[in-house]
Amino acid sequence: HDCGASQVMQQAGMYGDHVRWHHQVAQPEATPHKLAYLRSLAARTLLRTRFPQPGPVHIDLPFRKPLEPMQVAAEHPDHVSASTLAQADKVVRGRPDGAPWVRIHIPNSVAGDESTGRLAGLINRSRRPLIIAGADSTGSTYREALSILAERAAIPVFAEPASGLRHWSNRGKTVIGAGDLIAGSALYARHGLPDLVIRTGSAPLTWAMQTLLSNCRDAVHLTVGATATLVDLDHVVQEQLITDPAALFFASQRRLTPPDSDRQAWLQTHLHAAGLAVAALDESLQEIPEFSAPRMWHTLGALLPDGCGLYFSSSMLVRHLDTFMCAHDR
Repeated sequence: HDCGASQVMQQAGMYGDHVRWHHQVAQPEATPHKLAYLRSLAARTLLRTRFPQPGPVHIDLPFRKPLEPMQVAAEHPDHVSASTLAQADKVVRGRPDGAPWVRIHIPNSVAGDESTGRLAGLINRSRRPLIIAGADSTGSTYREALSILAERAAIPVFAEPASGLRHWSNRGKTVIGAGDLIAGSALYARHGLPDLVIRTGSAPLTWAMQTLLSNCRDAVHLTVGATATLVDLDHVVQEQLITDPAALFFASQRRLTPPDSDRQAWLQTHLHAAGLAVAALDESLQEIPEFSAPRMWHTLGALLPDGCGLYFSSSMLVRHLDTFMCAHDR
């Protein structure tokens, strides 16, 4: 493209607004990650032909020449070895019982619909659930419902700074600000990884949280949001609930069974770890009096009054905010 080659045209977006959706598919590779991406893409593509308005979609698939079937030498980049297939076996076989890679629930009625039953059922069957609340400009519209749901189900909530749940004086006892410090600790090596991950908002900011999600591939991953955009960098999400989050979280509370002692212990383990992490941060900052990013954010969190606005930038700045301004709920 754009180098003078003949018989080449720009295919990305060539149908403009005449299609419901367009996606430029990545270069094909026989890796588990790329194959999971294709399965996830297939499910999302089918959704876009039906919701929110039925119609055609444009999926642009790039391939290297030659396009006709032929024997590929072992050293060729398109060669697929037996060992490569073995590594990707789980993705090639797909979900158990022929289930779609991503089951996407579109909105119909609010209370009592399939999404409500699905969310409550997954929580009731889970032993080690975790909620990750990513950055979301609409987070304040559903934070009360999510906080109440988490308390009733005894689920720890890792809330990022711009989620709307973290720096909030009524956030409830299950909302944890020190999620990054916990995700990077040995907690999950000792107590087991989450078996259910419920996600709202954007993808996690920090590498520790991203690594935790990547390590939880055997868990059920579920996302909740009001739009069809799927936030799933590792292509592990199995359930996408497209609905009003506040209505869903409030309606699902009525279908929850009381959490057992194991679930209560799981929550208390996270709350105890959060307390240890904040105490360790305090101690470390007392030992090193020099100005630093951790000290700046930790001190700022103690100084800011309730109800003020804070503007911050991207890259490492917001990651430091996430990690070190973790002890304050205002």
